[in-house]
Amino acid sequence: MKIAHLPKSVALELTYRCNHKCKFCSCPWDAPNSAYPKGEELTVCDWKKVVEVLYDKGVESFSISGGEVLLKDGFESILRFIRQEGGKRGLDLPIVLISNARKMNEDYIRLFKELNVHLSMSLPGYDTFQEHTGVDNADGVLHWFQVAKRLGLKTTLNVTVTKKNYGELFQTMSLGLINGADDVLLNRFLPGGRGLAHMDELMLTPSQVNGMLDVAEEVLSYANKQGNVGTEVPLCAIKDVEKYKHIHIGYQCAAAKGFFVIDPAGNIRT
Repeated sequence: MKIAHLPKSVALELTYRCNHKCKFCSCPWDAPNSAYPKGEELTVCDWKKVVEVLYDKGVESFSISGGEVLLKDGFESILRFIRQEGGKRGLDLPIVLISNARKMNEDYIRLFKELNVHLSMSLPGYDTFQEHTGVDNADGVLHWFQVAKRLGLKTTLNVTVTKKNYGELFQTMSLGLINGADDVLLNRFLPGGRGLAHMDELMLTPSQVNGMLDVAEEVLSYANKQGNVGTEVPLCAIKDVEKYKHIHIGYQCAAAKGFFVIDPAGNIRT
């Protein structure tokens, strides 16, 4: 009997809960008139069993998100378990934790440093932050980049690029890097989840997609930093791919090949 092998990387969505109302949110349970099977959230003990099984099935790399992961009671215990079980298997890859930083505190950052967690924090624009998220906390996010830098924790600036924040992308990226981010992850807006209700106001034009890449290359070259585009861009849509030396662009979807997702109820999706 042929045994299916899992991708080496998994993203664990620990909770449905979130303290933002991002217009661009792709969580399927927040889609308009969603029929997504929103089951009961797994407990901390459940998640530990999941982690153990995933390691046994060959998974090596873990990302943690939500919703907003910091709202999951006991998420710290899950992080420790991932690190503990990885250590038993000789694995010490960074655990990526994705957060909007609204509930961040210094104790969490010290814990992340201890457990080799790579922290990715979202800044979807500076002037347009509240318009995108429903919350006025752009300066709060920048503060936690400063604290993480001071404490020696590696961080990623996570920017979802939309039609509304396209004009301030240079400023947004620059602020994140100046305040301590080590690298940048750009996600061009793709309609999904709550974002399905905001396609017309958020979707980039083909010209803006190329402009996004140009701005990213410019900022990263000034800062001597590297970045990635998390949402793939078809190769045929890029005018001159050879000129981008500081921003890595994915051209093919990696879902179910390079990674997969487990939702808060334990369902696998890709």
